[in-house]
Amino acid sequence: MPMGGLYYEEFTVGMRIEHVLRRTVTEADNLIFSALTHNPAALHLDEEYMKGTEFGTRIVNSGFTLALMVGISVGDTTLGTTIANLGWWRSAAAGLSYVAAQVFPRRPEHHLEDFLVNRFGKRLYEAFFKSYTEKVWGVPCTAISVDWGAQRIKGLSLTRALAHAAGEALGRQLHVGQQR
Repeated sequence: MPMGGLYYEEFTVGMRIEHVLRRTVTEADNLIFSALTHNPAALHLDEEYMKGTEFGTRIVNSGFTLALMVGISVGDTTLGTTIANLGWWRSAAAGLSYVAAQVFPRRPEHHLEDFLVNRFGKRLYEAFFKSYTEKVWGVPCTAISVDWGAQRIKGLSLTRALAHAAGEALGRQLHVGQQR
């Protein structure tokens, strides 16, 4: 089965990709996403309150909208091309960093940085988690507790993601356990 993703050089400025995949967003989607992300904002959950606003009804959590748009676009943009677009050297460095974190974990874990480095390696932490977390929460990862990270990143595992990708490529399911 051919992969649908594009390589970096195939993208052009202003390129428009229309997806055949469509989905109706339901009230349950909004409620579940708001609950999973611990977002109790009335504009997502309180119909009576929102009747008196300019919107007149609840609005869908923008994080869900963004996640849905990214998910729908994967088949046409990055499916099967992520490592190629990152480059082999950056991918290998991230892989080695992950292995180092598994062999020599930071103990004890004092803050979110330790928690993330132990689960994803220093390279992936610095490339994806550090700046994102600090921009969203406005504090350095070294000022956020390990428990906070464990609560929000529960179930996310690079080992499981790689096993899933390998299983997909091999046409079977591989099961890998999850640890805190």
